[in-house]
Amino acid sequence: MDQLTIMSGFIAFMSVLLALYVHFFYKDPHEENRKDVEYNKKTEKILTRFTTRKKVEIVMDIFQGKTTIDEASCMYDLAPSVIDTWIKEAQQGMENQLNSSAKDLLTQYEEKLKEMNMIIGELTLQKSALERNC
Repeated sequence: MDQLTIMSGFIAFMSVLLALYVHFFYKDPHEENRKDVEYNKKTEKILTRFTTRKKVEIVMDIFQGKTTIDEASCMYDLAPSVIDTWIKEAQQGMENQLNSSAKDLLTQYEEKLKEMNMIIGELTLQKSALERNC
């Protein structure tokens, strides 16, 4: 494997890691880590809506093995199927992020390669001109 292939693979890997970090750990300063509570008059039940940040926290705890789906469903008074849906959405989001990052990285790599080829061409012309003058 040549050095360029290894470097481009390393850059792709680091870009994916960065994208995952931003996706899961970026805190929106306008979004609190809380849940919204409403009362449904028809069913006479309290409805709880979790913010995206809280959902990510719960899913990451499950991914990291800190808790299980059953424990989280008891802790937050949720049906396990709701948490399972969040997990599936997170997995789909990670897959989409990985796919888009790889495509974006390939596009950036191709653009950089074209730019470098242009620079090589210019330098070759300058070298030829200098050799003729000497």
